[in-house]
Order: sequence, then structure tokens, then C-alpha cells
Amino acid sequence: MAQRSARKFDFSATQILDEKNFEETTGKQATFVKFFAPWCGHCKKLAPTWDSLAEKVDAEMGGNVKIATVDCTVIARTSRKPA
Repeated sequence: MAQRSARKFDFSATQILDEKNFEETTGKQATFVKFFAPWCGHCKKLAPTWDSLAEKVDAEMGGNVKIATVDCTVIARTSRKPA
């Protein structure tokens, strides 16, 4: 798993994506990715809900769907990739 950047979020149930594992992770299976900035108020509000979603999806889907995050202030190039 990628090293977490310094931030106030606790994404313990989510997979942290970076430039090294983004393509591999999202290419293997369905992955729901939250692109966030640590200074963003909306991102801060969503953080607990996102972590709860990750826990529920993991429990109910048995790892068939990944919930992940990309810190756009650290991984700028990945966050600008077209879908």
C-alpha cells in the first residue's frame, strides 16, 4: 500500500492510490476513486462517509470493488488523467 501523505483524514478502509499503483489497481477491478485535496472543506466533510462506504463495500462485495482515494495535492499528474 502507498505511503499516506500528511493529512487529517483517516482512510483506513480505503486504498490510497498514487502514480505507482493507480493504473494497476483501477485496471484490475471496479474501483470507485475519490480525488481530494486536504484543504478542501467538502472533502473534509465527505471523509467519514467515504471511509464508512469503503468498510461496507468491502464487507458486502468481498473485495470485488475497491474504494480508493487520490490526494490531488500530492499526485497532481494522476488526478488530471482523462477517464
